[in-house]
Amino acid sequence: MGEIQRLAKVEHWRHIASPDNPADTLSRGINPYDLIEAERWWNGPEFLKWDEEYWPPSVFPRLDNDLPEQRKIRVAVSTFHPCIIDELLNKCSNLNKICCIIAYCLRLSKAHREHRISIFVSAAEISIALDCICRTVQQRAFYREYEALVKNEIVNTSSNILSLSPFLDESGLMRVGGRLKNLNLAFNVCHPILLPRKHILTQHIIECKHTRNLHAGLQATMFRAPTFLAAIIAIHVE
Repeated sequence: MGEIQRLAKVEHWRHIASPDNPADTLSRGINPYDLIEAERWWNGPEFLKWDEEYWPPSVFPRLDNDLPEQRKIRVAVSTFHPCIIDELLNKCSNLNKICCIIAYCLRLSKAHREHRISIFVSAAEISIALDCICRTVQQRAFYREYEALVKNEIVNTSSNILSLSPFLDESGLMRVGGRLKNLNLAFNVCHPILLPRKHILTQHIIECKHTRNLHAGLQATMFRAPTFLAAIIAIHVE
């Protein structure tokens, strides 16, 4: 309608109202026997037989300033941020394999690029890859707490991990704080990495250490794998 009004003068057009429109005869439905006697269908509107000066007036809406027709449209938009680490954790059940894949990926970054790169992944690269996986999981699972710690702010009092006195270490990993620092033990034992108890990574870590320790029990797994104590401790979180 708007394009027609822009290309032709409105004064040259006439409007046929619904009572005089022959198309309405069929569009609204009519009995075939009645159609034979439908004068409007066969001969058109009655006023067409009159002089043009006696035709009914036609009123058309006009566009101001030649603006096109505008309609308000509401669209719901959702954002999705895919994470390759989450995909690996869900598709692969072997934690060592996941760490190797991440280690190979990290070789492409300048921060982890070495002068001599061997075909095999080193133990140091596996450790760095695992830290990267844990850090990514923490940023997604404890995003409010992690953001507060990055800004050197206090963790919200409603947080479920507040009692663990979380803090960030030099590599950006969220660890358990508290009075354990006074013990004469290794840093990883006093301040284990904090992980969500129901996350697939926590399950992979426990299964990995459980298998490596010949299917030992819970206490044996905890004490024989102090580096991964966070996986066990995180079970009691929430």
